[in-house]
Amino acid sequence: MVATCFLLLSFGAYTMAGIFGSNTLFSEVDGIVTKNGKPCVGAKIEQKVYTASSEEIAATTSTDDMGRFAFEEISQNKGLLGFLPSEFVATQRLVISYEGKEYLGWAYTKRSPTKNSESDGKSFSLVCDLSKPPVEDDKYNGICRLQKNE
Repeated sequence: MVATCFLLLSFGAYTMAGIFGSNTLFSEVDGIVTKNGKPCVGAKIEQKVYTASSEEIAATTSTDDMGRFAFEEISQNKGLLGFLPSEFVATQRLVISYEGKEYLGWAYTKRSPTKNSESDGKSFSLVCDLSKPPVEDDKYNGICRLQKNE
């Protein structure tokens, strides 16, 4: 208690929020997997994120009868190093396994700890078409594309 009061008085409330807050490593994401226009039922989706300290965090799910999948947000406490200057980096991957083949669905290097920074602050929804070749642009790599919000 004394240490917390000392830190609060020394660094201020804003800095303390930075210390005890959290970084979003991989925002909540949902999507649909199709092949030749048809939903891929039972496709396995593996989500991985690698932190700057080379820690790997992984989760797995499968698509439903409509080819849909979803993952919850992966975040990590900043800890006491949260007030030190550092560069935020989290490497994200989604790998899709379907009918004995693996597809790189999503590859992205996240450089902001903010929620939904992968999707420019919008809802993070993907459309993954296994019948199309992977696309690499200046930001993303893989067969999944951000769903257009109209």
